[in-house]
Amino acid sequence: MRPLLLAGARYRALFQVRAMKPLVRVPPDAPMARAAMESVRRAGLPPRPGSFSDATDGTYLGAWAHIPNVVLGGGDPVTAFSADEHIAVDELEATREMYRHLPQTFARYHLPVRP
Repeated sequence: MRPLLLAGARYRALFQVRAMKPLVRVPPDAPMARAAMESVRRAGLPPRPGSFSDATDGTYLGAWAHIPNVVLGGGDPVTAFSADEHIAVDELEATREMYRHLPQTFARYHLPVRP
């Protein structure tokens, strides 16, 4: 356990790092990333490729099981899984369209299906 002290704080907190999250990177030109960005564009949304620092199942599936994946969805990652999580109705509808396009778009990129 290591103490976490904030400047001027009157309280102390102890925390323990249980596991470090592995870094998973999918190159933007990888078929899965290209298919995801095309589905986003077809739904009328701007693609926002980048990194995602929070833990997801994909973090571990990619690093340890070597299953490529991307984080894809509507809303703001900054407020995801927070008490203030929200999404505008028009973005939710566009996200639905993006998910509707995914199977066909992925099939066009001939993504392999693992048994």
